[in-house]
Amino acid sequence: MGNNKILYIGNFLSKIHGTIGPAVALVNRFRESGHIVNTASENKVKFLRLIEMSGKTFFRNYSTIIIDVYSTSAIIFAEVCSFIARLRRKRIVLVLQGGGLVDGYKNNPCRIDKMFNKATIITTPSM
Repeated sequence: MGNNKILYIGNFLSKIHGTIGPAVALVNRFRESGHIVNTASENKVKFLRLIEMSGKTFFRNYSTIIIDVYSTSAIIFAEVCSFIARLRRKRIVLVLQGGGLVDGYKNNPCRIDKMFNKATIITTPSM
């Protein structure tokens, strides 16, 4: 039963912003398919988001972690969570969301490569 437990790290601020983002829609589809899904984070304050995301990544029971990767300063969330998940030997799915990731890669390829090398799967939604 543990194979269907997913931790989704992403933007779950729909209560604050009033719109349902793609992460929420995807989580709903996973749940409809019988998966058990935990999410992070609904915190608007970046420091609290990081604490919640890293805490759930370290302590929750899951077999696969899905991490939305954004090109802004929020990339640190993905780096920290992928590091922890790798330590725990979890399957890591990175979903590339930020259009500025190419520029970020050009500026610091080693940093991005370290995160990408931890991933089991890297995907990007079509725009």
